[in-house]
Formats: sequence, structure tokens, C-alpha cells
Amino acid sequence: MSLYYCPLCKSSQNSLVLKNKRREFYFCEYCSLTFVPSSFHLSSSDELERYTKHNNSSDDPYYQEFLMNLTVPLLNKALDGVSWKGLDFGSGSSGTLALMMGEKGHDFKSYDPFFKNEKSLLETKYDVITCSEAIEHFSNPEREWEKMWSLLKPKGILAVMTQLRPFERELSDWWYIRDLTHVSFFSEATFDWLAERDHLISSRHENSVIIFEKRD
Repeated sequence: MSLYYCPLCKSSQNSLVLKNKRREFYFCEYCSLTFVPSSFHLSSSDELERYTKHNNSSDDPYYQEFLMNLTVPLLNKALDGVSWKGLDFGSGSSGTLALMMGEKGHDFKSYDPFFKNEKSLLETKYDVITCSEAIEHFSNPEREWEKMWSLLKPKGILAVMTQLRPFERELSDWWYIRDLTHVSFFSEATFDWLAERDHLISSRHENSVIIFEKRD
């Protein structure tokens, strides 16, 4: 039994799987989340400093192409003539994804606790919520997961993009853990667990995108 509780499912059935010079990583045997305990998280000011160095400009065609891994399968679910009201949750500073969805005729807003912290955006309901390369930054993934679903309409869609933890290689060799702002590492098994627990239909796209919908 670990001294730490999983930040997603609150289980204490987790074990230390990696310890390096900066952090410790634990694997939850219940929901299959790999996480960094909060005692190893950056301060808010250090976290913000790192985010300001990200080059995610809306003018960058390579960044737009990257986001298409999420927007293309998501837009395939849109009905002709129907405009979604959507929110990009954890958008970063650029709001690029919302701009791309807007170009396709959908009314999308951007929310980010560091750069676009407009509380009014969290007081309405949406048809679609996207969470692109943000969920791995959540220090309290249970709270943020519940928050996103609370903002969705009954038949809403949640589209998540994050790098899934690979188990065919050593965790120490995975580049994704080198970013000190990454603290919650989801696996395909973790998303399967969430889908079963919350009665969701899920589909996987491009190896890093999971789209969730409520079961009828």
C-alpha cells in the first residue's frame, strides 16, 4: 500500500515505478493512471513560466496540423447544418483550436486557468468540450474530469488528446515524463476504466485522441 492516493480514483493501491533526480512516479493498480505526487509538483509561478515558453502560435501551420489529429475525427461527428457551442478546456495562450473550430462554423471559446481565466465560461453548458494536451497537466484529474462533464449538455461530447503511456518500454525512456509540468499520465486502460465507470462510449483516433460520449 502506498503513502499516496491516486489523484484520479483515490485508491491507495499504487506502487513506485520510477524515481529520478527530480520526481517520483507511481502507478495505480486500480485505474492504471501513472502520477507524480503533489509534493513534486512545480509551484504555480514556475508552471506559468514554463508555459510562456511554449510555441503554440495560431499562425504556426505545424501546430495547426498537430491539432487536426483531434479536430478531424471530432468534426466527423458533426451533423450537417448544426453548429456546436464548444469550449476548449486548458487551451493555453493561443486559443488556436477554438479558432480552427470557428472556421468550421462552430461557436468555440477558450478557457485556461493561466491565460484565459474567464469564470463566466464555466457557468454555461456546451455541446462539445475539447481538452488538447492539457489533461496530463492536471494536478487533480478527478476534479477536472468531473468539471468538464458538468459543463456538457446531456448528449455532449468530450474530446481528449494526450500521449498515452506505453507499457512496451521503460517509463524512464518515455520523453513525455521529461516535462516537469506533466504530472498525470493516462493509459488506454485508464480511459477504458473511466468509460466503464461513467457509462461512456469511447473511440480512439490517431493513437493519442479519445472521444467520449454519454450512452443513451
